Amino acid sequence: MNPCWPHWRPWLALLLWLLVMISAAVQVAQVHQHRSLLSQWQQLDSQRLRLMQEHTRLLLEISTLTAHGRIDQRARKQLNMTEANDIQVLQP
Repeated sequence: MNPCWPHWRPWLALLLWLLVMISAAVQVAQVHQHRSLLSQWQQLDSQRLRLMQEHTRLLLEISTLTAHGRIDQRARKQLNMTEANDIQVLQP
C-alpha cells in the first residue's frame, strides 16, 4: 500500500462528503423545479379546458345566430322586410 494513502484519506472523505451534499442540493432543486412545472402545467391545462368549453359555446351561439330561418325571421319582424313580388334586372 502507498504510504501517502493515510495522509490523503481525510481529504478524500471530505471530497466525497462535498460531492454527496452537492448531489443532494441538485436533487432538491430538480424536485422543486419539477413541482413548479407540474403546477404550471395543471393551471394551463385547466385554462385550456375552460377555453375549449367557451369555444364550443361560441360556435353554438354563432350557429344559432346565423341560421337562415332566424335571419329571415328577424328581417321580417324588425325591419318589416318582405319578399319581392316582381323582380326587375337593370342593364347598364
